[in-house]
Amino acid sequence: MKNKTTNPRFEFRVFGDDLQALVAMFHTQFLNSEITKRATISDEIYLISQTNSDLNIKLRDNFLDIKKLISKSDSLEQWEPFFKIEFPIDVETLEEKTFLLFQIKLPHLNQNKYTKEQFLAAIQSYDFINTVKVHKKRTQYTIDELIFEISDIDIGGRTLQTLCLESTNKGKLLKFLKKFHMDTMKNTNYIEEIKLLK
Repeated sequence: MKNKTTNPRFEFRVFGDDLQALVAMFHTQFLNSEITKRATISDEIYLISQTNSDLNIKLRDNFLDIKKLISKSDSLEQWEPFFKIEFPIDVETLEEKTFLLFQIKLPHLNQNKYTKEQFLAAIQSYDFINTVKVHKKRTQYTIDELIFEISDIDIGGRTLQTLCLESTNKGKLLKFLKKFHMDTMKNTNYIEEIKLLK
């Protein structure tokens, strides 16, 4: 399957034990609006690099999915989809598109293609990459160029919630943050939160 990408989006994410007050505020704000809703459950594996914190690398379903942090401004982070491809993946693609991002040469890749399981087994020998299992139960709402997502998650046995606002329109996202009184909160991405918990 060919590489899949989408446009870069500005993101603002918070984590907590109970974020239902923010969810209730969202529903009240858009009670009479047309909203698209989508619910998903997934088991994912994040690859946490000790050499690069600007990468979001995860295995979801049978895909390798990579995003790059390309900017930080006005408390927002802008993430660019860099690479998404289905396993099995040939070794040349892994070396060219994936491992170069770690800024370290990775040895021991001696197969022509790698399944998801073979890929995970191969990276276990690298001390600078940690694998972390994350279970997610996500509910995503889309309205007026804004994606509002609330998730119940488990990170290595720790249960919590995360709420994220995303948009390609920076101005509208900042406006929504003020409406939800979130503009004074700390923006924390998944990689930062996982490193805090581990």
